[in-house]
Amino acid sequence: MTPHEYVAAVFERYVSSIGDRVERDGDCVRLRGSHLEITFEVSHFDQEGGTVVARLHLTSKARKWRGPSVTLVGCQASAKDSALEISNHYCYSVLPVVLVFLGVTTAKTADLGVSRMLVAPQGDTKRLIGYAVHHGPIITRKIGPADLPPDAEWDAISGVLMPLTADVAAEGRLFWLECYVVRDAEGGLDATCRLCNEDWPAGRRSLAHYADGWPDIGPTTWSQRQFLLYAPVEASQIESIPMRSPTGWGQPKKSRGASGAHTVRARPRRRRSR
Repeated sequence: MTPHEYVAAVFERYVSSIGDRVERDGDCVRLRGSHLEITFEVSHFDQEGGTVVARLHLTSKARKWRGPSVTLVGCQASAKDSALEISNHYCYSVLPVVLVFLGVTTAKTADLGVSRMLVAPQGDTKRLIGYAVHHGPIITRKIGPADLPPDAEWDAISGVLMPLTADVAAEGRLFWLECYVVRDAEGGLDATCRLCNEDWPAGRRSLAHYADGWPDIGPTTWSQRQFLLYAPVEASQIESIPMRSPTGWGQPKKSRGASGAHTVRARPRRRRSR
């Protein structure tokens, strides 16, 4: 089998497990029940010592909605295992969040973390915008001999980014974040943060600062990845959104406000000088 066939096989197995039907057309997979179309592109494989590094770029769309476009990296001993790793990451961390937004509820999507957020545009607390924040699992990976610390809180990354996401949320639109941060064995930091498929420098800096505070575990490289989707709701309906802490992901932080939502003030926009 080719790397593309390995990826397609993972999609077909996942889709059948949620009771949907899948059609494959070359490098495109269609989920018929949810009207979701996923196009994937596997780049060439790089041999680095005894590890095969594979990169997979996936773009999704449903009807007129151009959904998330993400890039994942797999590091395993063979091309097959690398292709399987990255496609499994997508199916179990990104795809369930997309399906929830499209209204598809399965046993796999029911365990996603959901939190509430209220945003005060321009700092005006009388005009609030509500959001349901859907959290994919935080995927942690290491390369090296050391044991990793306990798993991060399921809302750790969204909490770090909250002051920044409040400014984006003040526009009252749907948006999503692809978050990845790594600290290498020498303490070097690298981060990726994509806002609606575009590079977001402020998010990258915030994630790097977050990883700089991780405990020192010796000569080991470790990383965290998470996909987040922010869906706007009427502020008056915020209490109707069920808050969920995923099983095995630790306990949620104490919520703020009577509604159980975090309330944050968006910073006033700067006026452009003429």
